[in-house]
Amino acid sequence: MGKTRKFYVDRKGVSPLIATVLLIALTIAAFLAIFAWSKGFIKEQVEKNGQLVDTQCQSIAFDAIMQGNTVYVTNKGNVVVYGFNVRGETDGTTKLFFLRTDSGKLGIGEVDNLDLSGVPTIGTYSKISLIPVLLGRGTSSGTGKLFTCPQEKVIKGS
Repeated sequence: MGKTRKFYVDRKGVSPLIATVLLIALTIAAFLAIFAWSKGFIKEQVEKNGQLVDTQCQSIAFDAIMQGNTVYVTNKGNVVVYGFNVRGETDGTTKLFFLRTDSGKLGIGEVDNLDLSGVPTIGTYSKISLIPVLLGRGTSSGTGKLFTCPQEKVIKGS
């Protein structure tokens, strides 16, 4: 009978301690990646005058009259309005444009105007609405954040 040869290869594995440390590091890295990704889905709360901005929206009241490409806006509420989203609608198509008043904000009791001549194809919309936008401060970031209020005033069409 022939000789049987046994080959032994000198193999070195990762020690259990290093393997455990690597698994913990991998788990932490995966957790941080998932946390950073999911943070984009959580909306930061915005404050204005020390209150949540959506409660400030309840204090907004304004009148608007459109003459040509100019809208005259009167702030009848008790919150400063930073700007307006102008929504133009025609034939099932809706476009939204952000505009600020000539003075940059609409203070309490003030009258100012919005120049719509910068809005492309403004004359083609069958319905035009104004939606107030407030400037607040992010509760966690502390930076300025725009907040669109739910109020809407139709200034052309119905």
